[in-house]
Order: sequence, then C-alpha cells, then structure tokens
Amino acid sequence: MDYEEDTSGGFCEITDEAALKTFLVYAGYFHDGVISTISYVSGSKCVGSGTHVIDNLRQVTVRIEGLWNRTNIRGYTVELLFENTLKMVVIPTPPVLTSFIFSANILYQGGKFIFLKDVDSVNEDIDPDSYDGTYIISERLKYKIIK
Repeated sequence: MDYEEDTSGGFCEITDEAALKTFLVYAGYFHDGVISTISYVSGSKCVGSGTHVIDNLRQVTVRIEGLWNRTNIRGYTVELLFENTLKMVVIPTPPVLTSFIFSANILYQGGKFIFLKDVDSVNEDIDPDSYDGTYIISERLKYKIIK
C-alpha cells in the first residue's frame, strides 16, 4: 500500500494503524525535519459584543519542513492536521540546541493519534503523561504533502 497523496492541495485522512505506518515510513519518521510552525484553532470567537465560546474545532496544525524519504525525495514539507485535539504540550527547543527532529513517531492507541517529537520511532510503549517533550493527542489525523 502506498501513501495517499491528494493532488488538489487538500488533506488526506489517516483512519487506521496500517495507513499510519505506511505514511510514517514514507515520511521517514520526520528524520532531519524541522517543525517550522505549530498552530491551534479552538473554534471560539467574538461575535458582535459577546464571546462565542464553543471550542468546536480544536485543530492543531504542525508544519514539518526539510524532509526526505527512502526514495530520496528531498526538500518536501508535511503538514499534519490533528482534529478533535484532546491534549497538547509544546516544549520549545532550547536556543543552544538544534531543532532538527532526529526521529518522531505517531502512535495509534485506543482510537487516538499520539504525536511524539524526538522519540524512538519504534517505541510503541511510551506513556504520553510521563513524556517530557512535545506531544499532541487527537481523535483524527490528516496530512498534506507539499513538494
């Protein structure tokens, strides 16, 4: 099974563990990529003179640039779109260290996607609550490849 690429510029949804593993292998577990942007959209907004608080979107977008994969496609970007985000912890890289990702992983556990930055790509037993780096837990995951 090959990864799915939407040539219309839209996002492709990952719905199961097999599709997730195929995508991670294609993306080389984000090796040597750089997270250039992390953004959060809650869904809440001001309407007129009042605040409309629903938090119905809870979307996190992570843009990872400078990736390459096993077929030597170099210099592409991946945008990950986490929907129905349940928890997010962002730990900035200290200014004296490189922001390159040596290896990252996305786990699929209990119907949830768990993104872990700078973690062993083969470690499936990590507990996000004891992890001290950047992580995101969501109910849905989509991606977009930008070449």
